[in-house]
Amino acid sequence: MHRKTHMRLPWLIATAVGAIAGILLRRMQLGSAFEESGLATPGAPTTVMLLCGLAIIMAVFSMLTAAQPISKDSRNRPAGADRALIDPDNKVFPVLLVIAAFLDLAAAPFFLTNGFQLLSGSLQVHQVAEMSTNNGLLIFAAGVGAVLSFIGLFQMARECNTPGRRGRSGFGGVMPAAGCCIWLMEHFRSFAPHPELWEYGPQLIAIAVAMFFYLDLASLASTAPHPKRSLWLGAMTVVLSTLSLLNAPHLGDMILLCSQTLAAIAVLWQMPDNLNLPLPDSTQPEP
Repeated sequence: MHRKTHMRLPWLIATAVGAIAGILLRRMQLGSAFEESGLATPGAPTTVMLLCGLAIIMAVFSMLTAAQPISKDSRNRPAGADRALIDPDNKVFPVLLVIAAFLDLAAAPFFLTNGFQLLSGSLQVHQVAEMSTNNGLLIFAAGVGAVLSFIGLFQMARECNTPGRRGRSGFGGVMPAAGCCIWLMEHFRSFAPHPELWEYGPQLIAIAVAMFFYLDLASLASTAPHPKRSLWLGAMTVVLSTLSLLNAPHLGDMILLCSQTLAAIAVLWQMPDNLNLPLPDSTQPEP
């Protein structure tokens, strides 16, 4: 049976348009909505345009979510949602996930090295006040979280071609979600001493949305999947992550943003068609 439903095209096109629009609006905001000292200009028109643009993008994705066809079982639950990330005939999904996984692994040394340097330096300082500001522990933990994300994404890519292990691919989303949680705490700590410099806000939101996106992928293997919400979160992850690349503070942050962007694109490529036409339980990979 040749499976071609092409439900992925509206999601990919709308996400690409939303990402380009978000980048342009964010670039305009960064160019005119902040003073030379870094303080935000109150009521800047470009900030209002960015917020309105994101609201429109969210509404478009909500309409796509409502229009997404999903097969239902006799209990009116999504049929085949636990197999939405399993397709031995689709090679795009595992390739994108493997690239995203190795991007996470590439970002880990930046956090681990920086965290280890700060941690070793703080141990040599006897001033408690200086040790309490940044001892490097959260940065080191963010590096460990990046390694966890690598393991989880690589596991999801590996199990894409093993339909016999039904429902297990979703559990790979737990480890990237844990990595995003640690990274979110580290990123917030980095800017918490200067709350007036709120240009780091979009990246915080992008990391938080990606964390919930990975958690929804994990829920696909449970008895309470929310596939439409997963698609919405995946599209918003792409938009928020790409516009956050414009002012990512460190190279490690840029690499992690690229990783979660690729992972979300992979899911937007894989899920819509498999939700519309689920794979049977007896599907086996070709020899």
